[in-house]
Amino acid sequence: MPSTFEILSERKLVSPAQRQLAAWCPTKDLIAYGLADQTVALYRMNGQKVWQTPKYTTGARNAKKEHSVTQLCWRPDGKLLAVSYDNFITRIIDVQTGRFGHQVEMEDVTEGRITAIGWVDNRDPATEDAEQLEPRTRTDFINIGATLTDENLGYLFGLFNFDVSNVLPKLSVLPGVANADITFSSKQSLDSLINVPSIRKEDTMDVLLMGTSKGSFAMNVFDSFVVGSMDLSSLIGENDRYAYKITHHQATRSLKTHLLLTTSKLRRKYRASKHKRDGPTVLHALDLLFLSNYGPYLGRVTYTITKVQHLLRYVNETILAMAAEWKSMEAVEGAYMRAQKEIIEASEDSAAGLEFFELLTTGCASEKMKEWLVDSLGEKGHKKWEKVYINGYENLRRLTHEHLLPACDRLIVLLSKLRGLARWTDKDSSLGLDPVDYSKLLDLVSGLMAVCHEFMGKVNYELDLFTAFIMWLKIAYEEFNSLSEGNEPAEPRDELLVDTLKVAEFIGKHLQNSILVAYFDKAEWTWKEGENVFDLLTRPDVEGGATAAAAAGTSNGSEAVSSLISGSGSGIKKRESSGSFTGAPPNITLTEEPPKSLPGFHQIFARMNEVAKSIFAKPANAMKQQVHVGESIVIHDEPYRILDLRLCDESGAGTAVWYIAMAESELDDSGKPMEDSTGTVIMIRIVIVKNGTLSTVSEVSCARINLPRNKVVSALRFTDNETLLVLLYDEDYTEMMNFRCTTPHIAYTPVPRSWWELPSSPTVGLPDDTGVFRFAMTLEGGPMEGVRKQLTFNHNDITPVALTVNVNKGRRLGSVLDRERVRWIIFDLGLISGEKPAEETDEYDDGEEEAEGS
Repeated sequence: MPSTFEILSERKLVSPAQRQLAAWCPTKDLIAYGLADQTVALYRMNGQKVWQTPKYTTGARNAKKEHSVTQLCWRPDGKLLAVSYDNFITRIIDVQTGRFGHQVEMEDVTEGRITAIGWVDNRDPATEDAEQLEPRTRTDFINIGATLTDENLGYLFGLFNFDVSNVLPKLSVLPGVANADITFSSKQSLDSLINVPSIRKEDTMDVLLMGTSKGSFAMNVFDSFVVGSMDLSSLIGENDRYAYKITHHQATRSLKTHLLLTTSKLRRKYRASKHKRDGPTVLHALDLLFLSNYGPYLGRVTYTITKVQHLLRYVNETILAMAAEWKSMEAVEGAYMRAQKEIIEASEDSAAGLEFFELLTTGCASEKMKEWLVDSLGEKGHKKWEKVYINGYENLRRLTHEHLLPACDRLIVLLSKLRGLARWTDKDSSLGLDPVDYSKLLDLVSGLMAVCHEFMGKVNYELDLFTAFIMWLKIAYEEFNSLSEGNEPAEPRDELLVDTLKVAEFIGKHLQNSILVAYFDKAEWTWKEGENVFDLLTRPDVEGGATAAAAAGTSNGSEAVSSLISGSGSGIKKRESSGSFTGAPPNITLTEEPPKSLPGFHQIFARMNEVAKSIFAKPANAMKQQVHVGESIVIHDEPYRILDLRLCDESGAGTAVWYIAMAESELDDSGKPMEDSTGTVIMIRIVIVKNGTLSTVSEVSCARINLPRNKVVSALRFTDNETLLVLLYDEDYTEMMNFRCTTPHIAYTPVPRSWWELPSSPTVGLPDDTGVFRFAMTLEGGPMEGVRKQLTFNHNDITPVALTVNVNKGRRLGSVLDRERVRWIIFDLGLISGEKPAEETDEYDDGEEEAEGS
């Protein structure tokens, strides 16, 4: 007698859910729902909402476009959630915060939408343990010089893979920036992507694959290293008879063999009639040959490149934060200076400092200048100007010293490691690594660091001048304000005495004409072939000391950089001369053309990003060339309706056994079966063998299960390697039951190759009634046997229309969604034989307030 599923809880969603958009976290009792309002919400098992994402929009403020959610998928470790949208962009969510960390965009894809997404890794849950990995990565320097044996091989391995960046100080969280999506504004995102080194075996990898309704798919390794987009029909070869839609993705644990399940449409030129459009459901075996060819070396390269990409994003976001800080400083100064020009009736483009120079040199000011100083600026404005600028300079210095420079340090370490790997192989290696490329990128990072030091020197210098200026302005305000009230001016206090030369220099060279403006210039910069930042900064000018030094025979790169950082380099002179106060109104053309300015932060980063993309594209292109489609299996001669796919057995000899469960039934939007639904479950068993680097189909077999009369399948899911969970619908009730569906519990009948083989020529069409499903329907079949658990839902109470399962080790849960798509019920699937219950390790405290995604 079957036992009954235990119902654990019943809850309601904040908004109706999309019917097929639900996914349990692989490692925690958390479930993500894609809602009808195109947001994603994360819930605990008790129904408490953890967070809900905002709607994803693109475009200008007055022309925003809202994008719909198409797919959800968890990373195998349960720390990140991938959410795909209808514009071919997949956004990665940090599960701790609900914030979007970064996004993956499919390249060269313009039609269709993402219809399948899979995230797989090659970790073995049975043996993966951080405590076991720790001795393998700990370096024992004593044994390195000894004879190489099995005992000290692990220490040599650890030395070879020792990552210096892991011992560098951790990077700091970035401040939020208005109208900018900052990834590293939370500690969780920063730790997961950069700060906390993941303990991993050398050959550990994860692959994120996204498939579209037009047959294209894209792969990313470690969620950030873009392998690129590929077209399935092109990889198949000559047979372009069908246009495929990718619906499911699965992979072996080694990641070397992937399965893509597709439905298809007959291309227009092959249609015999306008009514014949649907093509077959086909399963394609995809071989990633680069995993076999490069082995651990590939994991080392892609993992390091992924870290470099995260650091480049951190550098960019730091520059954005610095630019936002500078923009807020300029806004305050600009507002007060516009008011000053309006009061003294000066033109908008006139020089800013003439009235200030008059006040500084004579101690007297015009009545309009006094009006601005006392009535417009006032004590409140003076304090605001001082506070915003003093804090702004400090923040700019802090962002440079505590964020930008440490990120560059890490980039230097990782890029040096990649350059070493490139030198270790050969620049003509099939993976496309060239040490010259990484040297070019290293030069740019080093140049950015030199500019950072130059920038901090200028910030310190301008801060000193501004302090003198704002103190002098305060004295002038107090004097004129006292006179306006009929009081005698107070005697100047010693502590308020100011340096007139510093005030004059600030007014002449920095007031509304700061040297810092050039660092945040976003204009496009034209880079010459082979030119780097050091060349620009240390290039001798006509009057510069570098020329004299060269004449004396003492000029070299180190002296040029030293003079640059100390403040006497030619680069600083160029910045000063290009932005200094000339004493002439800006609309008057000078006879001498000012020297060309130097690239700023945005321009240097744009160059770094451009060079990095071109470098990282080389190994990506090499990997794309080694993606191969093996044999294809015709599952059904038309698009399937209900289907689930699972890898149930994998041996170390390269043999993988896959099972497919499918039913010829479907529920409509009201939760009732379609008219042509049939009461049959078809089980398909596929054995794929790895011969060398290519996969071949060794065996295809099937079984037919006949359901009780008047019952049809409304949903089905595999819950483990031998059990299938089904929802059986009839007019009054829906029964949920699970049963053993694999061999030896069910007898499978071999399917002849002629029934499932896809013709190689596009001119050869499939015969009628072809495919494994059609062959299974010719079998007599038998009743559903070996039911282990069941549960009955009365349609007067609830009509389940969607089924989601969580097959965590030691904690197996399922949930059903009502036809109203708001109410959901969680039940316990029970443990597999020999499995121990998992300990409660939920990181999300039930008393914690829910966090809204931002």
